[in-house]
Amino acid sequence: MAARGPNYSGCNHSLLTEAGKLYSHPLLEEIALRSLGDEDPQVAGNAAAYLGKYGSAQAESKLWEHLVNWSEKWRGKEADLRSTASGTMENYAQSELGRELLTALAGGHSWLADSSKLERLRQLAVGEQMTQQVESAISEWNQRPWGISYNSFPGERRFSVLHYETDSLERFKEKLKRFPSGTVFVWNDFNSSAEDMFRELSEFLAGQGMVLVHQGETAERAAGRGRQ
Repeated sequence: MAARGPNYSGCNHSLLTEAGKLYSHPLLEEIALRSLGDEDPQVAGNAAAYLGKYGSAQAESKLWEHLVNWSEKWRGKEADLRSTASGTMENYAQSELGRELLTALAGGHSWLADSSKLERLRQLAVGEQMTQQVESAISEWNQRPWGISYNSFPGERRFSVLHYETDSLERFKEKLKRFPSGTVFVWNDFNSSAEDMFRELSEFLAGQGMVLVHQGETAERAAGRGRQ
């Protein structure tokens, strides 16, 4: 990642997240935490993306720290962040860094961005695009019950809830554990072939004190179904 310059490729701009797809390790998190302060905003942005997807809960405070510093630096300079037509790619990369920090905090694997955290993100957002991103996350949070979506393709499957997405059932269950007991989720899949996945997640959530219902089904009816 330190090898850069005209004679090198730009692989360091995506190296952490690409490595994380293959194997997550505390050493990668250590490198990512250091890289949040990298002078290259694309490297720093990729570090933020890595920490959001694969970092431990301890990474959250560092992400907040860097977003606060980034917001203070660019607040009032929104026009500069939009100035990409004249070749100011540095500013574009800085804009992307801000969005990567925000995305990591809003949809991180190892923590839950509740209403208070989302409100803080709104206060730190700089520019229309970041503000819209946070507003969308807040709107999702305020719409209850929250939806769980599942999509299956040949050789791939995707799970999502609110602004979090993963291709791993194990990691999805880890994320769901972060929601408060008593939470009701609605199943956003109308494919009958996914019924086995619905049952597995429903049983898992019941063990966590939560409920998963079909579209149009009440939590009380779901509880009765579970006792049958």
